[in-house]
Amino acid sequence: MIVLLFFGALTGYFLSQIVLYFPDFPFSSRFHTCPTCSFRLPLFHFCLIVGRLLTKHACPSCHHHLPWFLTGLEIGFALLAYGYLEHILSFPVVLLLGLGFVLSLYDSAHQEYPLLIWVIGTLFLIPITGITPFSLLLLAFGILAFIFPIPIGSGDFLYLASLALVFSFQDMLLLIQFASLSGILYCLMKRKTNETIAFVPFLWAGLILITFLSL
Repeated sequence: MIVLLFFGALTGYFLSQIVLYFPDFPFSSRFHTCPTCSFRLPLFHFCLIVGRLLTKHACPSCHHHLPWFLTGLEIGFALLAYGYLEHILSFPVVLLLGLGFVLSLYDSAHQEYPLLIWVIGTLFLIPITGITPFSLLLLAFGILAFIFPIPIGSGDFLYLASLALVFSFQDMLLLIQFASLSGILYCLMKRKTNETIAFVPFLWAGLILITFLSL
């Protein structure tokens, strides 16, 4: 169990570097550096949960706190590994939750969609789940959204197409309704109804909801 938890945390660490430095990863000179002052960090500063807790999650040069998601991804993927080990979550659900976590962080930080990460994650899913007509429909919408500008981004449709490989049509409707309501409430709370928001995090929150409902 400890080995699997360590592997989950290590996967989270690796993906956190992608979120920080993509699309320059892995050849960027900023890899393993502080995002604020570009100081080259010792390995233990970026390596797994305990090392960052011991250093108070701060850069030794500028003392600026490192992004919270670095540890969040490691803890999250360790928990996903535990859920899979205890047969609480299936591998496709674990993969979708992990993929959604990474895509949500990247969408929130950059307002962009890392297509390569989505392709790799979805290619892992297809041999297990097969392809459904609903996922193909959502994929077609994603392509159309990429060609023609519409209010919802192509990345949102692509992530929905991945979700449709695993979940039923009814579950997808619940997920979309929850994500849409959450997005509307967020805009009302921010009082910026004309602001473009990252929608993938709300889809990911909907995925967490239907995952817990199905346990």
